[in-house]
Amino acid sequence: MTLKHEEYDILNIISNCNTKNDLYQSVEKIDPFCNDSELPYIKLAVQKLCNLWHRNILTGDHNEDWYRVNRYETKRSECHSLIIKSLRKMGLLDANTKDIRLDFIFTNSSGLNDALYCEDKPYERASKDNEKTRNLREQALNYWVSLLPYNECIEHITAVTCQFNKLTLQIAATKYIAGVTVRSALREVRIPNKDQEGASVADYLATVISLVRVIIRNFEIIKLMTDIVKEDNLAFLSSSLSPDICYRDDSPHSSQSSSSSSSSSEGWSTQERKSRIMQKIDDAIVTFDDNDEYLVYSWEDIVFSPNP
Repeated sequence: MTLKHEEYDILNIISNCNTKNDLYQSVEKIDPFCNDSELPYIKLAVQKLCNLWHRNILTGDHNEDWYRVNRYETKRSECHSLIIKSLRKMGLLDANTKDIRLDFIFTNSSGLNDALYCEDKPYERASKDNEKTRNLREQALNYWVSLLPYNECIEHITAVTCQFNKLTLQIAATKYIAGVTVRSALREVRIPNKDQEGASVADYLATVISLVRVIIRNFEIIKLMTDIVKEDNLAFLSSSLSPDICYRDDSPHSSQSSSSSSSSSEGWSTQERKSRIMQKIDDAIVTFDDNDEYLVYSWEDIVFSPNP
């Protein structure tokens, strides 16, 4: 989980509530206009749940549109994956590859395209959706590789998708590690249909908040890596304009020596630059993740760590 201290504190209070009155009062004093945390979301979600419990409608059978409107307040949409369109335009997918439609797509407008896919089914039969989102996670990673300086950089990124089944939320992820595709079910949580389960409410809200931060981290890490490369490009260009060794045009070394050493020198320079950039990226990501603002308990540390 990735929660701020004040979010953890209020969720801890919520987890000990056993009635809708207790739950409602637990968030009543939260400032709904606070921009420093997800406390306004917690307040809105808890109060909406209290209203649904009061009307006693979470225990009935409903269709897909009802769950979408009442659970995460979006209407039926026709979302098509921008990742598939981009890969097709880049020639990395066959031109005849069909567009893929999903129930919900969270999209980044700065060039990263699709960030999160979510499918929603009010019944048990969801295997086709699982296969579709699993494929899209891998395609998203393939697209993001094209934005990064080196293929190894993709190991810092995790593609995530969601599957809603009535009141249950399943979160799955795919990651490339040392050239191997690793898939995992990260979390499964549910919205309780009764107000006596404050712990389940807190668990669900903590999961959703953390999920959003996993997605935002992908954006920020990709930008961090590309910025490091741009900065190194400028430094590399500056140094290349002032070579340390020069030969006169009539020197016997001017052609023979330079041609024999240029290929090996260029190869060494390319490898040295890659090592330098990768080290800068590793250091920058460690600094980025070392944030005292959050209580960090990462799903990835458990699921994807080579040494669990």
